[in-house]
Amino acid sequence: MPSQRVDAVDDRTVTAMLEQLQEGYVAAVAATAGCFVQRVGGDVNGVDAHIIRPAKSIGAEEEITLGVQLKCTTQVRPDPAKEYFSYQFSKRRSLEALTLRRSIIKVIPLIMVTSPQQRSWTKSTHEALRISHCCYWLNLEGYSITDGVQKPSVKIPTANIFDADALIDIMGRLERGEDL
Repeated sequence: MPSQRVDAVDDRTVTAMLEQLQEGYVAAVAATAGCFVQRVGGDVNGVDAHIIRPAKSIGAEEEITLGVQLKCTTQVRPDPAKEYFSYQFSKRRSLEALTLRRSIIKVIPLIMVTSPQQRSWTKSTHEALRISHCCYWLNLEGYSITDGVQKPSVKIPTANIFDADALIDIMGRLERGEDL
């Protein structure tokens, strides 16, 4: 992401700060849903992190793991009154990794949309820490990418807000072997 599009505290670090903001958001959601986040070192076929829900009891079942690809943008403003918004991947390969049919660990993108004003990303009060805007999720397994398009776009449902309730539902579906 070019830093000149963001009113940054420090232009040299804005891309890393976008990543850190999203990692904090995802970690907070996971903790609220009773899950852990484990960062994946290096780009392993589009997986940036695993979200793990521990087994409910030892020996009774196994943990559930979800792979996530983290994307953060200041270039999109989703309208909650509309059913979808469009997100453009900067590299075809990023989307291709998400379309793979996976039998063991499912992988979804988490698209964080935030303000181009870095100083407005968070706001603290005595009662809460507010993170400016949110993450959205989408299952792209089996999605067809138009031939020749190097920067493909996808439609993200505005209803797919990534919060603790959504994560609990996703983990439940994975545990039952259901589609996302």
